[in-house]
Amino acid sequence: MNQIRVGIFGGSFNPPHIGHLAIADWVLHELGLSKVYFVPAGHSPHKPPFEDSSPGDRRKMTSLAIDNNHLFSLIDWELDHDGPSYAVTTVERLMREEHFGPQEIGVIIGEDLLGRLDEWHRFEELCTLVTWIIVRRSSGAREKGRESLFPGVDFRYLSVDNIFLPVSSSQVRELVKSRKSFRYLVPQKVYAYIQQNSLYVAKAYSNKTETLREKSTKS
Repeated sequence: MNQIRVGIFGGSFNPPHIGHLAIADWVLHELGLSKVYFVPAGHSPHKPPFEDSSPGDRRKMTSLAIDNNHLFSLIDWELDHDGPSYAVTTVERLMREEHFGPQEIGVIIGEDLLGRLDEWHRFEELCTLVTWIIVRRSSGAREKGRESLFPGVDFRYLSVDNIFLPVSSSQVRELVKSRKSFRYLVPQKVYAYIQQNSLYVAKAYSNKTETLREKSTKS
């Protein structure tokens, strides 16, 4: 019996795109959750630092992306933390503040992360606190035998046969840098924020744009 009450959806959200929203909404309705929390990562211990957007940018874009769905909520705790961000500390804080019990929080992950999941900080302890919600990240067949991935670990999970939209944040960033169309790959308010703040634009082009703007202002 599914005892998950809410979901946590972590990621860089650099930027958040329509694929993120589609996955969160699918999980919310398929599992009958009361809420999905979007958790922009601070400094991930498994990825290089973010160089093309600030924590404030990612906080604002995530907030803009979810602001028209009252069942989506933002947790920005990791953005205010100086050191690496760990899912287990976010889960523990959410359990304390919202009084959730073990396995009542579902952590949404793509099936592509399964091979490295045991590298997460305090992984075995985290498994005693949450249920993993595994979503499709490709159009291929699902992997089998997940229960044998982590022998001796209380690895509780649900697989969700979600719709798959082949969109990624890195793809959006590259489209922006090359000045190609990306308008309908992100929510409209996120698109406007990226444009207004010249995010992800190649430095040379950004400098050129800034020079033209200054000339226009002076004339």
